[in-house]
Amino acid sequence: AEYMGDLLMFSFEALVKDMIAGTVGGTLGVTVGQPFDVVKVRLQCGAGVWNGPWHCAKETMQKEGLQGLFRGMTPPVVTGAVVNSVVFSAYNTTLKLLHPHHHLSLRPSLFDVYVAGSVAGFVQSFIVTPSDFVKCRLQIMRTNERGVVDVIRDTFRMVGVKGFFTGLTSTLVRETPSFGLYFASYELFKQTLTPHGQHASHAALMFSGGMAGAISWMSIYPIDVVKTTIQTLPPNSSPEERKMSYQFAKIFRENGVKHFTRGLGTTIFRAFPVNAITLWGYEKVALAME
Repeated sequence: AEYMGDLLMFSFEALVKDMIAGTVGGTLGVTVGQPFDVVKVRLQCGAGVWNGPWHCAKETMQKEGLQGLFRGMTPPVVTGAVVNSVVFSAYNTTLKLLHPHHHLSLRPSLFDVYVAGSVAGFVQSFIVTPSDFVKCRLQIMRTNERGVVDVIRDTFRMVGVKGFFTGLTSTLVRETPSFGLYFASYELFKQTLTPHGQHASHAALMFSGGMAGAISWMSIYPIDVVKTTIQTLPPNSSPEERKMSYQFAKIFRENGVKHFTRGLGTTIFRAFPVNAITLWGYEKVALAME
């Protein structure tokens, strides 16, 4: 009973801390990364339309203005507080469950970190899928006349609530292992760069976060291409067309294996600064609240 009380108190305190710290880090990360994300999604969905990321970004600016590069930013910003709260709370709580008498300030094993990260990725998939769905559909539009409310209303009218969970399977397949790798690689770099018993420096936190983001994205990028394709299909697409196996085969047949890396350079270029600032912001705010 005493242990459960400690765990509940830990979970509540962690939730509050993670919500505040995660909101700060997540908002910084979304703001820095949104233009790169718009280009990535458009490259994934528009084979042959653009010659590359620079061409895509330049044409978007010319036709839609600067706001075109920030299209679809509202969903990830609005859900960012919830998503980051869930991710860091699930991660820290899982670590606590794995080692109930092990203080989190001590260095956990990388295996435990991977397991905890995977749990966090699995849980947050159910929140991020609707946000990603709306964001992706906004990002492929080439007009400023329609927004978040229009996408939500049209989706609800045509396919109901289930439409917002289009791509859930591919999101679970993407997020579960990649978040395990994300946290494990982050801890590995951070532990390597930080003397035992000391707090990590600003540079160590940002470098570790950037590397973790780049590594995790490289590990699951082909799955992300399939997820984006599924989430940007017409609303009346058949259940068969929404299967991962169907889209993998279709993409390979029509565009070849190189399409599975389309937009990867932009993603990696985005992942480093986004995750550097996200984890730096989280760690510094969390430390300030201790």
